[in-house]
Amino acid sequence: MALNYRILSIVLFGLLTVNAVTLGQNTVDSKRIMIDPINAMGGVASKYFDDIQYIPLQTTKESLFGRIDQLYVTSSFYIILDKTTEAVLFFNKDGSYHHKVNKFRFDRIFQVPNSGGIRRSIISSFSIAATGDHFYISSIFEPNILYVYTFEGIRTGKISLPVHTQDYCELKNGYFVCKQQRPYSAADLNKFNPYDISIIKDSTSDPIFLFPIIANHTALLDDLYGHIKYLNKGGTDTTCLYSPDFSYHLYELGASGIVRNFEVLFPNYLSIPQNFDNDSVYNGRRKEYLKDKSVISSIWEAALINNYLLLDIRIPNAQNNLNRVSLLYSLRSSRLILLDKISADEKTSYLPVSGNTRSDLLFFDTGYIYYSFPSLTMISAKEAMGDKRPVYSPVMENYFKTEDRKSNPVLVRLKPKSNI
Repeated sequence: MALNYRILSIVLFGLLTVNAVTLGQNTVDSKRIMIDPINAMGGVASKYFDDIQYIPLQTTKESLFGRIDQLYVTSSFYIILDKTTEAVLFFNKDGSYHHKVNKFRFDRIFQVPNSGGIRRSIISSFSIAATGDHFYISSIFEPNILYVYTFEGIRTGKISLPVHTQDYCELKNGYFVCKQQRPYSAADLNKFNPYDISIIKDSTSDPIFLFPIIANHTALLDDLYGHIKYLNKGGTDTTCLYSPDFSYHLYELGASGIVRNFEVLFPNYLSIPQNFDNDSVYNGRRKEYLKDKSVISSIWEAALINNYLLLDIRIPNAQNNLNRVSLLYSLRSSRLILLDKISADEKTSYLPVSGNTRSDLLFFDTGYIYYSFPSLTMISAKEAMGDKRPVYSPVMENYFKTEDRKSNPVLVRLKPKSNI
């Protein structure tokens, strides 16, 4: 059956189209992409990946942690934020434990919040500085203040971002792209800078503002289904990719503003109305409109990896739970791969890579995608091999001999083929 897509101009056979559009005062490339996540391709891992590496993270009394909340990869380390233990852990590239930092000094004393008797982490975010030799930590009480630490855990300073910053990305040239949290209601508008994005270098330079918040048109926080990560890897180390709320546009941003615009076109039955974010017709009733609808309200995360667009979307089911869908779209061939349908094969030693086994999509760098699996999942997969006699790497042979279900997770590093 032919699917109807929400489009403004003719797009043939799902192929990406390129146009020049004017955004503000700049003319940028606009790429329109048709995506039907329900009919995306799956298959065995060897069909889509050139290289698959399993990297167990060493388990010791000192290195044991709860979960990977954020992962960064440098030339020397896998660096992990675990909010459960409020620690930043450093593992060597072979997975062996190096050290951790778990003492953070803020300028204010905070009362640690509890929710239902469960202690909530004071840490809001963590990232690696553009110089590659420091990291930033912010608290849930001051998400716009970045405390600067050396990899050894010595605090060396702090950086103040715009006051209502809820997400940020530091570009390699030192510029910060900042996503501002919107006001809760119209009564708070005068306390906010009326833009979603500001791009800043330092306190002496004038910021660039993008995407205005328009009173009585733009959705505010009391009528918004927001998401956590708005800014991710762009096509270069001096750009990032921005995924707004209530929008299927993805904007590649650099120091001077918008570099590229991708418009993702979903089938009508999965789509919100045109201009849903800023049409006054929906003002104050967007949540009500979306109630019990299985539509994609926004793109939760997006990143550019070489010639691929990596998308994380959520689709509500009948119980109003969000089903996560991870997609890899080839900007060359327009092929769409559902990463959740990738199954194990001989190349993975029949160990999970994504498939139907829930895993965490963690990080994307130049050429690679990273997942993690709990040790419980990995050991259960080995025990379920049946008649298969896979050949494991020496690292995984040792892992299965020495680790148990309570050990640290295993990272999976995937390199997509260049010709998908």
